[in-house]
Amino acid sequence: CQYPRMKAPVKEMSSLFVYGTLMAPQVIETLIDRLPSHTSAILKSGYRRHPVRNYAFPGLIPAVSSSISMPITGVLYRGVTEPELMRLDRFEGDEYRKQTCTVEVADGKHDAQVYVWANPESELDISKPWSYENFRTKDLEIYLDQVVRPCRTELDRIMKS
Repeated sequence: CQYPRMKAPVKEMSSLFVYGTLMAPQVIETLIDRLPSHTSAILKSGYRRHPVRNYAFPGLIPAVSSSISMPITGVLYRGVTEPELMRLDRFEGDEYRKQTCTVEVADGKHDAQVYVWANPESELDISKPWSYENFRTKDLEIYLDQVVRPCRTELDRIMKS
């Protein structure tokens, strides 16, 4: 969680594809005070998702070739405001950078922003994929208590100053 001073909010809306801890409604609601309109989505090609070593969250990296690319299941949030996106950017920190991607949803393809791992690939356990189900059942409550809620408190403090 990074805490630079935030600029005045702009009223733009964005679509955001998430593939890790932000898929959990409790995480997104804790960070931005609401659950945006959302739907299941798949990022079909060009990326791989792996656990970050010694952490509960994953990193998304470009696949070197289409043969090692895997479909990434996730959630597409629509109507994310610029202030909300700024909060999420701070939460994700320097370990990620936003890129534009195209995901498939029930009604077709949709362009969205996605957080891609920016740190060295060696920080990921590329021997296995990350599992949302494992995160949800084993790590979610601890992650909320030790990471998300403290980050939210710090973001609120910084935004008021």
